[in-house]
Amino acid sequence: MKARVILLLCVTVMSGALWMGATVPDLGYPLPPDPLPLQVPAGWPKPLPQVFAKNKPTEQGFQLGKKLFYDQRLSKNGQVSCANCHQQFAAFATFDHDLSHGLNDVLGKRNAPALMNLAW
Repeated sequence: MKARVILLLCVTVMSGALWMGATVPDLGYPLPPDPLPLQVPAGWPKPLPQVFAKNKPTEQGFQLGKKLFYDQRLSKNGQVSCANCHQQFAAFATFDHDLSHGLNDVLGKRNAPALMNLAW
């Protein structure tokens, strides 16, 4: 008797789970990206139309770029990211020394240029 109750309970739970899974509405994955409005500061030139013709700014693209910028796993030794040289507190440049340090802290031949207004 106890085994029948447990079996009936399991069948009921599984049936309910299958029914709920089958009735989930189609969300249309992948979801369309959330557009990110491009705000051009007053007095700045407008970007060329072809810059964003096929690659419009989106929130998801912004978040992906931010993750990639700070991800050290993309470097040869897994210890350096773009942010090591392009430091956010220094306007995405390096100001505390003349030349940037690369892999294994080897001194490079130039300093990291500031990253700003790259859409123009």
